[in-house]
Amino acid sequence: MKKIILLLLCLTFFSVNAQKITKKFLVGKWTSESTEMVFSIENKKDFKIVCYSTLSGNYLKVTDYQFDKGSFYLETLHEPNNWVAIAKFFRIDDNTLVADYVCDSPGQVIYKRVINTNQ
Repeated sequence: MKKIILLLLCLTFFSVNAQKITKKFLVGKWTSESTEMVFSIENKKDFKIVCYSTLSGNYLKVTDYQFDKGSFYLETLHEPNNWVAIAKFFRIDDNTLVADYVCDSPGQVIYKRVINTNQ
């Protein structure tokens, strides 16, 4: 019985935290220890992504992105060394994303929303 209750609690926790990522949710500036990303919607429909590597000091070229089943996928290219990275983003809460990267240095990166306190 204890195992069933624990399983139900875990499923509830994961279903509550499995929030969808939408364009509207992403709008703003996100930062990690290695990358800054700015998402914006221009002209009420054009989705724009600007990625900057804080490690190399170079902008990353966004080669593809897509939304699928509540997740967000982003493919970038670091042009100086032709390094391609594909990330699958998961929403943890309103100000935290986790990205699973598939690239030469795979792993997870945590992104935090930069909140503008001047508003």
